[in-house]
Amino acid sequence: MEDVCYNCANDCPGVETCKPFKYKYYKQYKDDILDHERTTQNFVETIDQVKKSMEDKIWKTNYESFSKILPNNLSIDEFKVLMGKMKDTWEDK
Repeated sequence: MEDVCYNCANDCPGVETCKPFKYKYYKQYKDDILDHERTTQNFVETIDQVKKSMEDKIWKTNYESFSKILPNNLSIDEFKVLMGKMKDTWEDK
């Protein structure tokens, strides 16, 4: 026996073709999917923001630690480049 919706009762053509059923439940399903996609996107953006913030804090901490032995006017961006070059050198050996 085919499922019937609450609107049509026994005269329902079936949930696959019943317009009132499809409109109400398909619309709700579609809205739920969109809400889930938005929530997922917001979660991913939040994770990316936290990751960026943590990376910035780590770089700042490293910069402050190494600043005692580095040239006085070395910016944090120059420090990142220098550390990248040092890492490449260490990995080559």
